[in-house]
Amino acid sequence: MSATVKATCPGCRAPLAIPAGMLGQPVRCTNCGAVVRAKPKTPPPNPATPTPLPHPAAPGVFYAPPAAPDPMPLPPDDAGPPDELDFTPSEATRGYAGRGRYRQPGGRKLVRAVAALVAAGGLVAAGVFGAKHLPGLVADPKPQAKSEPEAKPAPGSTAAAGAFPRRLLFVHAGNYLYLNPLTGAPAPGNSKPLDRTRPQAMRLALDWRVPDDQVYVVSDTDQRKDGRPPVKAVLVGAFDKFFETSRPQDRIAVYFGGHVLVKGEAVYLVPLEGDPDDDATLIPLADFYAKLAACPAGQKVVVWDVCRFNPDRGRQRPGSEPMPEAVAKALTAAPPGVQVVLTCQAGQNALEFNNLEADGPGKGVVAGSSFLEAVRVVGKRRTAKPGSPADPIPVAEWSAPVGKRVAEVAAAAEGRPEQAVTTAGTTPAELPAYDPSQPAPARFDLPPAPKGADAKEVEALVKQFALPGITTDDDPAGVTLFPYPAAVLAPYMDPVPISAVTDPANREKYQFRLKVLEALDVIREVWGRDGKPALRDSFVGETNDAVKKEVTGEQAYPAQAAERLSRQVLNLLEAVEPMRAEQPKRWQAHFDYALAQTKARIAFLQEYNLALGNIKTEVLPPRDPKRGHDGYKLVSTATMKARDAKKLAEEAREVFDRVVAEFPGTPWAVQAKRDRAQNLGLVWQPFNSKAAAKDE
Repeated sequence: MSATVKATCPGCRAPLAIPAGMLGQPVRCTNCGAVVRAKPKTPPPNPATPTPLPHPAAPGVFYAPPAAPDPMPLPPDDAGPPDELDFTPSEATRGYAGRGRYRQPGGRKLVRAVAALVAAGGLVAAGVFGAKHLPGLVADPKPQAKSEPEAKPAPGSTAAAGAFPRRLLFVHAGNYLYLNPLTGAPAPGNSKPLDRTRPQAMRLALDWRVPDDQVYVVSDTDQRKDGRPPVKAVLVGAFDKFFETSRPQDRIAVYFGGHVLVKGEAVYLVPLEGDPDDDATLIPLADFYAKLAACPAGQKVVVWDVCRFNPDRGRQRPGSEPMPEAVAKALTAAPPGVQVVLTCQAGQNALEFNNLEADGPGKGVVAGSSFLEAVRVVGKRRTAKPGSPADPIPVAEWSAPVGKRVAEVAAAAEGRPEQAVTTAGTTPAELPAYDPSQPAPARFDLPPAPKGADAKEVEALVKQFALPGITTDDDPAGVTLFPYPAAVLAPYMDPVPISAVTDPANREKYQFRLKVLEALDVIREVWGRDGKPALRDSFVGETNDAVKKEVTGEQAYPAQAAERLSRQVLNLLEAVEPMRAEQPKRWQAHFDYALAQTKARIAFLQEYNLALGNIKTEVLPPRDPKRGHDGYKLVSTATMKARDAKKLAEEAREVFDRVVAEFPGTPWAVQAKRDRAQNLGLVWQPFNSKAAAKDE
């Protein structure tokens, strides 16, 4: 076996094993996609002449180079790190700058990485080689000098001769307004949330040899300036443009990560703002397939990563139920010539996790979509075949090992849920001939999101009534991104500034408004206005007498908080309710929303107190030491156990319904509909606290 030189990636601190024959050539980090050039301590004598490789003229065309011959002599495996690593961070690496809740293992800030490298081996991070986005250890087919700029052909030119005629549209919806969120969405409160989706899209593109100028990403976690949220207008426009601009010789693929709904006999794709009660906000699957059928592309592949569910989070809202039989049949009943990859089957969920140690303690975690993580893991393990631009996308060959990995991860999860990846349809018997002289499809701009009322005005309005999420995973920030029509919000614009409302001289004049503001402030204080969590959501250790005594003390807080909300907020709001009809619409909406939230939160606190009591009475599910279970985590469920809480929760839903009915199309209505769907039940679930700590 050829000797290797050990080094460390400056971008993510992952270990690198660089073939000795690749010293002096750029290689890619398998973890973050950064490109490094390892310079040897001393030039090896009699270096072998590298094998000439075909070099595509267009950037972003990926060839797996043949194995380089072993040079003579070879440095030993323990020769130590090279003197220097030239470093080019990939787009994936840049996306890891923030500290997100779903941070991928191994991610570190570049400054820390460089400092550690300098201390350990005298390595210096420098140099730019034009690498873009690509995870996976793949040698650059034709290294260029630092001073030589990368040649980029003009869009649509024939300079792309030799490029694989393949295209990818990657869609990921995370922070759904009305349905259960997907894992991989921004961590609540993080100003620079981790973008997992673009690196995952580029991993898929790498596996399928899609030129990166033919990769389109529509994701609400994408932090690039040209990023687009997966709202209906953007998705419909992106589908249209992508299908219309494809050529007969193209092999195209669409990945959809999100929710689907079945209503009657119809199945719908759900965009970010999709309302289960309003068909007009959804995208009919039949429309999508009709447009795909009319697309001239020679090969068409669709990956449905839908019916997503994270057992670590639970079902906060609807949308993560197991796949209905009708949905499975509709998704696989694609037009002739369309190949379908289904990431779960009828009765199953497409699983996602916060931090599952599927391969055992200390061997990495599965975070986000189990399917996409399987794509990444399998892609790193497999040796890509060079292939030919005339080849079809190898769907069956690729999906088999990915499906095997998905099944392995599911078997390692709590309760051993099943998840099977299957394919439907076949590769077309004959594909249009590959024609390198034909201009590549010109890159198009993704449609912009619809414009609404002034964003600053909306943000200021929402700030007045916005409250911390009832659960720690709930993020209400998406409400401000909804495109509210200016005409709809006009009746709610209040000419009286808050400073005038809170002026002591106007206390009697604005008594109603002050009471509403006071109610909202008390709720914020109860939930921890300074951002510190007031309620525990996990428990580690044994239920001995000392722990039970500690829990008894902790029960005082939710009991006191519920009493405070009942006495100081609920009574206050009911006292001024007769004045509601005389108030401007803005303050009527504020009042109703505050009333509904007060009742919902009292119900939640009662349910939470009962959950703490379960620790004392040891009404807890069994833990499995083989899975590293050392504690319990509270997750959301639709079933409430506290009797009084059930009644209050139903009253809260009635007020939320009133908000939706009386203030349609407004931020209050959107937030109320979102909150009405939230499950307030709680249940303890075994978990591995050590694995969870790695994800913080």
